[in-house]
Amino acid sequence: MLGVVAERFAQNYQGADAMKWAQQLPPAYGERLTRKVFENWANSSPQTAADFLQSGAVPEPLRTAAVSAFAHQSFTVAPDAATKWASEALASSLAPEGERMAIVRAARVALPPAEASRVSELLR
Repeated sequence: MLGVVAERFAQNYQGADAMKWAQQLPPAYGERLTRKVFENWANSSPQTAADFLQSGAVPEPLRTAAVSAFAHQSFTVAPDAATKWASEALASSLAPEGERMAIVRAARVALPPAEASRVSELLR
């Protein structure tokens, strides 16, 4: 039941409001809400979502879920823009290893092998 509520909430709220609510939930539901928010946001306003991620406004326990969901959805709907975003994110020495792996994993799932390999090469 809480999962359904989280999914509905994610359709209607983005950004800081959703993150405040996600932090109040038990971890599994908070991650689920975060994933749904960033999947929806990647479709409706990808640059705003990317900027929000880059701003550091997503709290640490939910950040990897947000990066993973945003990356997967972005690679699926806008692979060129997602690859550009990923190259910038992976070039940042500040990106934790978990986030870097989430981006590469999302590329491997959503992109053809040759394109996914290019994203993977950015880790080296």
